[in-house]
Amino acid sequence: MGLGLIFLGMTIMKEVLDPIKTSSSVKAFFAGFSSSLLLGIMAGTLPSMRPSSFSATCLRTFHCGSPCCCIR
Repeated sequence: MGLGLIFLGMTIMKEVLDPIKTSSSVKAFFAGFSSSLLLGIMAGTLPSMRPSSFSATCLRTFHCGSPCCCIR
């Protein structure tokens, strides 16, 4: 069941974010970061951190059964 939920979440994220892939404003935003290697790394890392932290929070919540049980 857990593995199925991961793939379901990935499918939902792909469908929701698919229109952004062709957006010219998003492309222009990320193209602005191409002047520096460090800015490029940050431009790729920061948007990736949000879904990852959300997934980790959900996993911890479902694993414990309650969001409060992991905090001691």
